Amino acid sequence: MDKLIDSVNGLDTTKITVDSLNWKYGTGRSYTEKNGSEKICRYRHGVMTDAGDIMVDAWEKLVLLLIKRDGEELIHEQLSQWYKDTLGALWSEEDLRLMVLKAHTARLYDSPQWRDYMTFNQKYRPWVLKKPEEC
Repeated sequence: MDKLIDSVNGLDTTKITVDSLNWKYGTGRSYTEKNGSEKICRYRHGVMTDAGDIMVDAWEKLVLLLIKRDGEELIHEQLSQWYKDTLGALWSEEDLRLMVLKAHTARLYDSPQWRDYMTFNQKYRPWVLKKPEEC
């Protein structure tokens, strides 16, 4: 069974990297709680990462915490603007927020396989597209 992480509290964030929080796939687990004689069924939505199975809201908080810690706010803002400009009419704010965080943890902006690699980097990071002899 994978390590379940339901909150940022108690995690040693000095040992976790943004890369280790890359969203591999979503997880879900149902469970029941007892409240006196009443049983309450609940469902836990999570994210499978190298760090463990993290509840979605905790994953979001953790990624944002590490982005700030690592000084990656600018690239995060650029990804946010990119997704808003290119997909904003198609997706809700919440979906866009998750897409940006997924893209950030996957380091899509560094992956030539990303369909928007060239246009994104031409706009925000043209130096990464230069050939070594051009530098």
